[in-house]
Amino acid sequence: MLLEKPIALTAPDAEALAEHAARASGTFMVAHVVRFFADYAALADRVAAGSVGRPRAVRASRISAAPDWADWLADEQRSGGMLVDFAIHDVDQACAHLGTPVAVTAVRAPAGGFGAPAVVTVEFASGGVAQLLAVADLPAGTPFSSTLEVVGDRGVDALDGDAGDPFAAQARYFLDCVERGAEPARAPVAAAVSALRVCLAARESARTGARVLLGD
Repeated sequence: MLLEKPIALTAPDAEALAEHAARASGTFMVAHVVRFFADYAALADRVAAGSVGRPRAVRASRISAAPDWADWLADEQRSGGMLVDFAIHDVDQACAHLGTPVAVTAVRAPAGGFGAPAVVTVEFASGGVAQLLAVADLPAGTPFSSTLEVVGDRGVDALDGDAGDPFAAQARYFLDCVERGAEPARAPVAAAVSALRVCLAARESARTGARVLLGD
């Protein structure tokens, strides 16, 4: 089963689904498609090969026009809101590079609907930190843009701008896992759960102004 991200809209539902998938036969993968963009995948490979040394920080942005194609996105009970539906891509990338998240702080612009600007800071057990900017309320016709930069103890690396055909790459990878009966190591279920938990904590932090700790 290939499930569109996010894995769920609540942490208990996400954890229950992950547990059920682990017991069931067949292959289950959450479609965090950004992992299959050619430039994101190439950056991940370079970082894994040591291009920046030990990763210590991630800086990312995701900027878009308002999503006027789907009214339901404005309903947080149905979409999870921008931090869960949109910013989760960069949260997932930050976790992939820096490991286990332990605390989240988020600030949002006080006015606006679904896409009002948000800045999310994520702290990691490794000592790493990520700062992520998400904006999805710009005028119609505003070009979509995204950035990702990884800073290590030996240098900096960033996206090269080659998107490729990520949806086809994701589908091919998933079908290969199905045919081989293999776990989707490139997009682990545990990573989808972790990304959701960070986004839910960011949403809480933006509401309360508090730094939110992530439990086990």
